[in-house]
Amino acid sequence: MWGGDTSGYDGDDSRADLALCSMLAFWTGDEHQLDRLFRRSGLYREKWERADYRERTIRKAIEDRAERWAGLAGVVGSPAATPDTNGHAANGSGPVPPTLPQGTLFTDVGNARRYFDAHGPDLRYCWPWGKWFVYDGKRWAVDQAGEVQRRAKDVAVCIFQEAADAARAGQADLSERLAKHAIRTQSATSIENMIKLAKPDVPVKPDQLDRDPWRLNVKNGTLDLETGELREHRREDLITKLAPVAYDPNTKAPTWEATLARVMPDPEVRAYFKRLVGYALTGDVSEHVLPVLYGTGANGKSTVLNTLLAALGDYGMQAPPDLLIAKRDAHPTELADLFGQRFVASIEVEDGRRFAESLVKQLTGGDRIKARRMREDFWEFDPTHKIIMAVNHKPVIRGTDLGIWRRIHLVPFTETIPPEEQDKRLPEKLRAELPGVLAWAVGGCMEWQREGLQPPAAVRAATDEYRQEMDTLAAFISERCVKGPNLNVQAKPLYDAYTDWCEENGERYETSKRFYQQLIERGYEKDKDGRGRVRYYGLTLRSEDDDPGGLLTPPEPPKDDAPPLGDEDAPPLPSGPTSERKHAPPTQAEGATTQRSSVVGSLEEPGQALPSDDPSEAPRGDPGRSSGPSGAASPSLGETATKTPAEVGRPENASDAHKADNKGKDAGVRAREELRKPWAVRQLGLIRDGRDDLLNPTANTVACRLFGSPHRWREMLPFVEQAIADDGEGGTAQTNEEGRR
Repeated sequence: MWGGDTSGYDGDDSRADLALCSMLAFWTGDEHQLDRLFRRSGLYREKWERADYRERTIRKAIEDRAERWAGLAGVVGSPAATPDTNGHAANGSGPVPPTLPQGTLFTDVGNARRYFDAHGPDLRYCWPWGKWFVYDGKRWAVDQAGEVQRRAKDVAVCIFQEAADAARAGQADLSERLAKHAIRTQSATSIENMIKLAKPDVPVKPDQLDRDPWRLNVKNGTLDLETGELREHRREDLITKLAPVAYDPNTKAPTWEATLARVMPDPEVRAYFKRLVGYALTGDVSEHVLPVLYGTGANGKSTVLNTLLAALGDYGMQAPPDLLIAKRDAHPTELADLFGQRFVASIEVEDGRRFAESLVKQLTGGDRIKARRMREDFWEFDPTHKIIMAVNHKPVIRGTDLGIWRRIHLVPFTETIPPEEQDKRLPEKLRAELPGVLAWAVGGCMEWQREGLQPPAAVRAATDEYRQEMDTLAAFISERCVKGPNLNVQAKPLYDAYTDWCEENGERYETSKRFYQQLIERGYEKDKDGRGRVRYYGLTLRSEDDDPGGLLTPPEPPKDDAPPLGDEDAPPLPSGPTSERKHAPPTQAEGATTQRSSVVGSLEEPGQALPSDDPSEAPRGDPGRSSGPSGAASPSLGETATKTPAEVGRPENASDAHKADNKGKDAGVRAREELRKPWAVRQLGLIRDGRDDLLNPTANTVACRLFGSPHRWREMLPFVEQAIADDGEGGTAQTNEEGRR
């Protein structure tokens, strides 16, 4: 009868209900306890929800219990003989188990069998997790309130019913033994043993739970996301999640849609976001994307994500802000929280934090994840989650490979809501529309299945801009290098120029190994020259090879009494393609030019100490900073000139500071003397007069020679004017006039 069999009452359900209630009332006189037990039986049906019928049946059963007690007053341990401290009978529930083998009637194994027969269909035990799951009519929920123990106590009390049945059958000895066993079974040790021995009878593996990625469990049934159909809840689905919202495809959410239109005015971006959320409802992870909602604040990102989390209930989770951020103290249990999740929101990341790129690839790639919880063993699961980030600051991405960037979808939130337009009650209004929000999301799921994600132009453009911002190597190559099939550069000077550029721009530079690896990944070939030095082909430092015609290659420095460039007796400008001069050995004059250009080219800020122009003071044993073939980087044009004055000549330690300071002062004096020489003044005048003509060949040539790059002569104009002014004070007005002409 406990299982729902009413054949003994000729199919009269009402009589069967009263009979079961009378039997339960024999062991408990509490109306609430009796109601709870009846609801677990197979006789429970919709009619029981009628308050008049339920109360009448329970009252009738309790009124008849006194007569039953009288018939069993002599049974040891019966409710008549052993009422509880409140005057009520002992609690009991569950069906009478089938006849057990005689040897197990009075053992813990027999009790475990009784427990399984009474509650097995509604219980599952997960061995890897060490957790019990209880089916509550809608889902399999982790037992966090002691339901498993309560049911075990009910089974222990039900053994009294076996004793009563034995007494009715005239088996007095058996009845007495069963009654005594019922009392022993109610001890804490016996209850614990009953539960422990029942575990093997109801096992479940983690990968058996929530295994259908297209099922979404909602308040009024289970939704098939492939078809949009809703059906009843089923135990066999083994679903542990529940969205606490009833699904109705016709429900609307006007406030929700108005909010989206306000914070995402681009209709294509809104449509994409709807498809994205619809995709996140499923357990499918085929898209391999990491959407990043980006805006500077007060633009609704958090409000939107929190509303979706409320609508999805158990299927949503707010992850720690640093889940995907590189950190030293990451705990492996963070990954276990992702099991069975669909929609994972990570809100707010501190400025300057860097993505843990290998973890991003792992958690968005679809591969099985190995994780564990505290005091548990490691286990593996297939991912079902989609992580959506909302940030005010873009996380740093150092990687340049397609593997990381094809996952990033930067969704721009360009609107900022002024304080006077912000609705403080908006979250409350949106929660009132959660059924409509769920219907909107399911509609997005259908659109995603038809169209795919299809990121719009605004998302693609924002992502491309993000990638360019993060690509420091590309920025360095664009700013300090020239690319071409016939160009090459020595490895060491190139890396030195790269690190100097990074320091100037406040960027973190890669190790030399990683730097060279990235060059190869971008298609620049590595080889050794005739001297065994490593070179990279396809680019060179801008200051040396950015003029294929040789126009910008610095000429030999004129002597102190040399005429100004442009006069009839001035040395001719170099000519011929750079490739023809590439392997020509440097002359002594070119070496001097290198040193002089290095000194003058470091004059980036007034008042800074300058390095010496004495060649003997150059670093020893550093081929990257010695003059070499034209195909290699020139230190004056590609390296030293890129350093700030504060970095040039920096002492190795504090004890050398005074000596370095004096050397810097001497270098500054020599540099100023160099600029006051007649030939230098004439050339500086040409630069000043050619400031508005970038194509002035003479001015650009001189700028290249003096300042390390033809593109930097504009920023050096203050030094040009000061040098000419100083020269005028020194009595060389005629020379100045010639320079100006």
